[in-house]
Amino acid sequence: MNREKWVDVARCLGIYAIYLLHMGENIESAYFFFFKFVVALFFFLAGCTETYQKELSFVDYARLKVKRILLPTYMFVFLVVLVQLIQDENIMKSLGILRDAFVYGERRNLPYVGTLWFFTCLFVIQLFFRLLLKLKNKWIILGVSVVFLMISEFALPHRPIIDPRWAWNVDSAMFYLFYFALGYVLYPYLKNWFLLDTKKKKTTWIIVFLISAIYTLAVFGHGESILMERSESFARVFSYPVSIELNLLIISPLLIIVCVLCVSKLLENLQFLNTCGRETLYLCGNESILKDLVPYFISLFGLELRFTNPISAYFYCFLLLFFACKYIIPVQRKIVSRFEKHLFK
Repeated sequence: MNREKWVDVARCLGIYAIYLLHMGENIESAYFFFFKFVVALFFFLAGCTETYQKELSFVDYARLKVKRILLPTYMFVFLVVLVQLIQDENIMKSLGILRDAFVYGERRNLPYVGTLWFFTCLFVIQLFFRLLLKLKNKWIILGVSVVFLMISEFALPHRPIIDPRWAWNVDSAMFYLFYFALGYVLYPYLKNWFLLDTKKKKTTWIIVFLISAIYTLAVFGHGESILMERSESFARVFSYPVSIELNLLIISPLLIIVCVLCVSKLLENLQFLNTCGRETLYLCGNESILKDLVPYFISLFGLELRFTNPISAYFYCFLLLFFACKYIIPVQRKIVSRFEKHLFK
C-alpha cells in the first residue's frame, strides 16, 4: 500500500490521542478534547486508506478482512484474558470474556474491551461499505451513510454513540459509517490538494490550516463554549437544537480532523511517526494490555507510576508507543503470521 506519508502520520497522531484519552483524569480537562474527535478520526482515516483496496469479490474481501482485522483482534482478546486470569485467577470469568468476544464481537463499553471494539466495528463498516460500492456513485454512497447516521441518532431507541447495545457494534457502525465514507470520498481530493504544488493550493491550505488550528486551540482551551452559545441561539429560532447536534457530531470533529491532517502534512518526513502510523491496529490492540502490565513491571523495582502533571502523561504515552513499535509488535506480527498460514492455506 503506497499511501501518502501524511496519512501515516495522521494515523500515528490518532493512536497517540487514543492512548492519551485512556489516561483519563491524568490529562485533566484535555480528556474531553480528545474524546470529541479521536474515534471519528480513526474511521475517517480508515476510509481514506480504503481507496487503495484492490478489486476483489465480496467473499475474498471478507476473507481478507478476517485475516487482517479479526485474527489480530482475537490475539489481543486472548492476551487480555491471560492478563485478567493472572490478576483474578478466575477461570470462569476469563471464559466468559472469551464467550462474549466471539458472540458479541467486543461490544463497546464492556469492561475488558477498551479499544478492541474499534476493530469489530471497522470490520462491520468495511463489509457493509463494500456492498454500498455496488451503487457506483460515491456521492450517493456518502448520502446513504448520512441516512444511517441520522437513523442511529434519531430513530433508534438508544444513542449508539453514548449507549451502544448491539452485538458486533452494528449500531455504532451505523453512526461511524459516515466518517468512513467521507474519508473514502474526500481522500483523492485531499491527496491532490496536499501536494501543495501550486500557489493556489498553498494559499488555501494555509488559510484552512489557520482556521482549523484556531478552532482546535479554542476547543482545547474551552473556548468552544462561545460557539455553543451561538448554536443554542440559532437552535431556539427553529425550536429544536439541530445546530447543536450538527456542531457536536459533525462540524466540530471535522474541523479538528482537518487540523490534525494539516499538522500531519508538516510532520510527514518524521520516520518514527510514519512507522507508528503503519502499526495502528497493533498499537490500538496493545493499549489496554500495556496500561495494565507496565505499572506492574515498574513495581518490580519498588517504584510506583504516578503522573504529577499532564505533561508527564503525554511523555509516558509517547514512550509506550515507542516501546510497542520497537519490541512488542514485531513479535506479535510473527505470531499472527503463523496462525494465518495454518488457518488460511
